Amino acid sequence: MKKILSAEFSFIYCYKYNEYIKTGVIMGISRAAIKKIVKKNNIMISDIAADKIAKILENKAQMIAKYAVKRAKNAGRKVVMKEDIDFYKLKFDNK
Repeated sequence: MKKILSAEFSFIYCYKYNEYIKTGVIMGISRAAIKKIVKKNNIMISDIAADKIAKILENKAQMIAKYAVKRAKNAGRKVVMKEDIDFYKLKFDNK
């Protein structure tokens, strides 16, 4: 594993996933928060795994936010409402 430091963030190159993973906080989801969630189930998690989960959650949050903003604009609103998020869940998650 190779660690790269930039001016703002540090990145770790993960050979297993063949990609650079940004360490620390990703869009407000910290590694510590992920570890705390996982720890509730009495499971240990590595820093790289926690960063990977944070990255997946970031991508999912971006998809939901883009869809909700688009739906609010189509409805003639400037504010995203709870219903926009709920509609995403009904349309795509089905859970």
